[in-house]
Parts: sequence; C-alpha cells; structure tokens
Amino acid sequence: MLVQESKLLMKLLLLAVLILFTTDVILLVQGKTKCTEPPGGCPPAGKGSGHYRWFLNGSLTCYRRNVSDCDGYGLRTLGDCYSWCVSGD
Repeated sequence: MLVQESKLLMKLLLLAVLILFTTDVILLVQGKTKCTEPPGGCPPAGKGSGHYRWFLNGSLTCYRRNVSDCDGYGLRTLGDCYSWCVSGD
C-alpha cells in the first residue's frame, strides 16, 4: 500500500513539474514576441497621432518608434524593454 501511494505521489510531482516548466516556456515565448516588430514592421504614426513603443535592437539595446497600430508588439517604457528583452536572456 505504501509503495502504491509513493508511486502516485511521484507521478503527481512529475506532472506538477512538467506543468510549471511548460507554463514558464510559454510565458517566455510570449514575452519575447513583444521585443521585436512584426514581419514588415509597425506602421509609422502620422503627425500628432500614434504612440511610442520600445523594441529590441540586436541583443543588448532597445530603440523607440512612434507607431500608429502595432498591438501586441513593443513595450511602453525603456525599462520594460530592458527587463523583458535584454536582461531576460
């Protein structure tokens, strides 16, 4: 009886570790897509419109662009860009 409980506990523990690892990988991938512009880039903003977004330039620096529509891409602040894209590597 003790052996069966021990095996069940080990299986549950392994499942929990697998779920945590998978969740971590998914969050990492989602965070990294924010770092770069989409294929073809973000459309530039016209005069007096748009908003600034920060993107990863290479692997160690971030740059800022004024874009009109780029939902899901770029970060709002330079600090966010460094936290998510540069120091997260």
